[in-house]
Amino acid sequence: MSLRTKLLLLSAIIAIIPVAVVLFILNESLAENQSSLEQDFMSTLQGKANGIQDRIDRCLFERFGDVQAFGYNTAAHVDLEQITAEQRELLTASINRYVTGYGCYVVSMVVSPTGKVAAINTVQASGKELPTAELIGKDMSAQPWFTRTKNGEYSTGKDLLTGTVMQPPEQHPLVAKIYGEEAPNWTMSFVAPINDAKGTLVGYWHNMFGSSMIEQIVVSEAKAMSDLGMKNNEITVLDANGIILIDCDLAGTGKDLNAEALFKLNLKEEGVELAVEALGVTPMGTAISMHARKKVEQFGGYSRSVPILSFIGSGFATLVRDDGKSLSQSSQVFYVALISAATIVFLALLISWWFANRISRPIIHVAGGLNEGAEQIKAAASEVSAGAQRIAQGASEQAA
Repeated sequence: MSLRTKLLLLSAIIAIIPVAVVLFILNESLAENQSSLEQDFMSTLQGKANGIQDRIDRCLFERFGDVQAFGYNTAAHVDLEQITAEQRELLTASINRYVTGYGCYVVSMVVSPTGKVAAINTVQASGKELPTAELIGKDMSAQPWFTRTKNGEYSTGKDLLTGTVMQPPEQHPLVAKIYGEEAPNWTMSFVAPINDAKGTLVGYWHNMFGSSMIEQIVVSEAKAMSDLGMKNNEITVLDANGIILIDCDLAGTGKDLNAEALFKLNLKEEGVELAVEALGVTPMGTAISMHARKKVEQFGGYSRSVPILSFIGSGFATLVRDDGKSLSQSSQVFYVALISAATIVFLALLISWWFANRISRPIIHVAGGLNEGAEQIKAAASEVSAGAQRIAQGASEQAA
């Protein structure tokens, strides 16, 4: 083995061994921490789901109380069965102020004790006029919200004798007729009885809450998560049965909301583990589950609606999911380190080759010179030896 080869191998060993040790330690550390990273990641998703569901619950709790507060408006404390044009005008003006002031109600109406519409908003939240005049006098007594409120089936705690009736989300044909293409994706009804100063029932106040306010909560949270590095997050809100009410998949659909799945897909029936867990016993938790549409596994956290004071809750569940690609950054660290190490080793070998050449070349040159001198000495010694032999032979001949 030549001197150059020996120097090259020695330099390579000196360069490779420390790099290999560092890579081994890094890989072992990443392997040990991977499970912990996944648990922390799912806990983060659960925290996000809990925060979103809390905002939704608080929003609905306010709507729960609004309708009772509206009933204290004295403009509604009249004989709604025989309401005059002047009384209706005053009541309609109050309703319109509520609609434009709160910005979340698409329809707000006051009905008589028998269910006839006494007054209804004539503008939407933006102030644009609505074609609702034909609804005055319409009989609403067959509507579920009216019969439930009339029967005292309030969505409140058992200890309360009065309160609000809250209807599940629905795509109501009345809203679709009034708003057309501007109709929200769904609405929820909040209804409360109206009692005058003497405590006499004079009618019922009915607010139809549009979905846009809750959708804005979800979209804003999804964008905030994306800004934090969770680019592939998906936030889904389910009703009490598992039906999709809101689906925000910014990266997957390229738009704020995926309206195609609304009221068409039941994640609980589809067997999505996260949805099954969310609508089960535990109000909060995590799970890794298969996406019903994408057919990929996702990390997820969930949170279900819980009672707030007299409000029994909506029954909604919020799912926050992510494919976990942000977790792959830890493995990317290893691959980056591996590539860096390979680059270092390559450069070390290149430098070793250059260094070996620079050192071995003069040594080889000197060694070559020494070999040449040795050959010359050897030749001279041979000549001296031959001369000595000739002299010895001549001396022997003379002695003879």
